[in-house]
Amino acid sequence: MTDQDPRADLVRRALAMTAGADPAELESVFTEDVTFTTPALFVAGRAELAAELALRDTIMSDLGVDIGTIGIDGDSGWAEWVVTAQFASDLSVDDGDERTTVVQAVGRPVRLEGATAVAFDGDRISALRQYWDEVALLDALGLLPGD
Repeated sequence: MTDQDPRADLVRRALAMTAGADPAELESVFTEDVTFTTPALFVAGRAELAAELALRDTIMSDLGVDIGTIGIDGDSGWAEWVVTAQFASDLSVDDGDERTTVVQAVGRPVRLEGATAVAFDGDRISALRQYWDEVALLDALGLLPGD
């Protein structure tokens, strides 16, 4: 099926939430035990997802998502997207001992193309897996050698 499937709207809403929309509607889109996986993150459950989205909102501003093609097939689906954002505060990572600043907030714009695969459980999403070109992200952040 195509993006005419009613669940395509769930995919649109999920992507909007993960790219800057108000996460208050999580319950209507995601199952309680939803998993969310990216190249740098694994979240289990709506509560963890809500906390991660709140953290994202403190790091990035002017988030936008342009959703391209959406496909639905049985209990799974996918979407292509482009996200744009500005870094509003330093991006830090936990290296196990302490938080290390990786990118200082300098108002650098980021444009990231990617895709998301989803699994449905009834009328809600039970899993999201997002993929993108990590090298392109590092380049946009000025983290590649020679930048």
